[in-house]
Amino acid sequence: MAEQWVTTQEAADLLGVRPQTVYSYVSRGILERVGGSRHNGSAFRRGDVLALRDQRRRSRSGVFEVAVETSITDLEPDGSLLFRGRDASELATSTAYERVAELLWQTGELDWAPTELTLEVAEEVTRLSPPDLPYADRARLAVQLAGLRLKADFPTSAVAAINAAVHSLVVAPGGFDSLRSLNQRDRSVAERFANAVGAQPDWAPVINAALVLLADHELATSTVAARSAASTGAGPFDVILAGMHAMAGPKHGGASRAARQLLDRAAESGCATTANTEPAAGFGHLVYRTTDGRADTLLELIKPLAPVEVELADNLALEMRRRHSLVPNVDLALATLERAAGLKAGTGVALFTIARVAGFTAHALEEQGEPMRFRPRASYIGER
Repeated sequence: MAEQWVTTQEAADLLGVRPQTVYSYVSRGILERVGGSRHNGSAFRRGDVLALRDQRRRSRSGVFEVAVETSITDLEPDGSLLFRGRDASELATSTAYERVAELLWQTGELDWAPTELTLEVAEEVTRLSPPDLPYADRARLAVQLAGLRLKADFPTSAVAAINAAVHSLVVAPGGFDSLRSLNQRDRSVAERFANAVGAQPDWAPVINAALVLLADHELATSTVAARSAASTGAGPFDVILAGMHAMAGPKHGGASRAARQLLDRAAESGCATTANTEPAAGFGHLVYRTTDGRADTLLELIKPLAPVEVELADNLALEMRRRHSLVPNVDLALATLERAAGLKAGTGVALFTIARVAGFTAHALEEQGEPMRFRPRASYIGER
């Protein structure tokens, strides 16, 4: 059989990189050019390209991977997480969520003050929603309504989406009157979130840390959804909603809800009894093999304010490690934050959903100028 050759563009598509990167591989001796000319382009052995692709892949337990060059986030199986080269755990304890979002977006400081529009959207969400509507659903509805009212480009639309989503969580009678009476311009997103969900002010730094740690996580499923929408030319609010809706499932952004139930059972029945069940949400990860650094950082920040709740999480983690060789992930930390701060179940899901808007926006901005390339090939197994 004749050896298969591929063009530069085909090699780039197989590797998930740009043609310029393929040329850099040639100049560095990573990939050999075997044909072509200056006029009709280069050619490469398909086998060489596929071998390079497999070599560049990290081993994960997921069954499907998308390889895309990015300069936004770097995460490794050892638990490290970097935002544009800066350690996410260090940022979580030293930097406001707003500044981290601007770092991801590569902008200067933006105006994060809430507007009359975001407050009106939040009020409309309350009018349209039953009182028991989950917080994350309220947040998504707020972004949808904000998109209908505001026509703006990134990142202005992302700031508006975050503000509208945070304000939509206020459900107490008179909540909006009290929200309007506060000097919101001088309050951070974390402080507004804490106020909206009824958390004491002492918890605002912990909430800020959670927002930072969850701002992005490379090509998570929801980010692929948002990036795919961006590649089609979809508008900013549509891109954000694509990511937010992909997060809704219990295997992704909704996992802390099940982790909260697990912690509640552990508090009632004991950690040993609870850990006898099949491993549940809050433990294990598709990427991290040893530890989820986000969980470690968040639990350490919770501990001074609620040592008993962290001890419960630690004891359950010990039993899970003994029985299933699994370590905690960030969903268990979010569930612990809910219990420790006395927050309504599902608050962690909303926090995760709102935080990730920063990452969705960063990836959408990076996707600008790229072709519509998220088109996996299916292997048909049906009847012919």
